[in-house]
Amino acid sequence: MDADARRSLARLIRGTRVAALGTLRRGAPNVSMVAYMPARDFATVWLRLSRLAWHTQDLAVDKRVSLSISETDDGRADPQTLARVTIR
Repeated sequence: MDADARRSLARLIRGTRVAALGTLRRGAPNVSMVAYMPARDFATVWLRLSRLAWHTQDLAVDKRVSLSISETDDGRADPQTLARVTIR
C-alpha cells in the first residue's frame, strides 16, 4: 500500500463515526450499526456497545467479528467506487 492509499484509509477510518458490525448469532450472520473510535495508531478500535444488544451477547459467545466502514453515499453513478474497508 502506497502513502496516498494509507492517507485515504486513515481519513476514511477517522472521518466516519458509525460502522456495520458483523457478529455470529447462533451460527448465523448478524449485522448491526455501531459507533466506533480508532486509536491514534489504529492498533485498537473501540466500539460503543450496549449490554442489552444482540451484538454484545454474540460477542460474549464468539469473539469473531468484522467491522465494515464505508464512505457516505454521495449519489454518484457507481456506488461501488465509494471508499470502504473491512476490519476482522
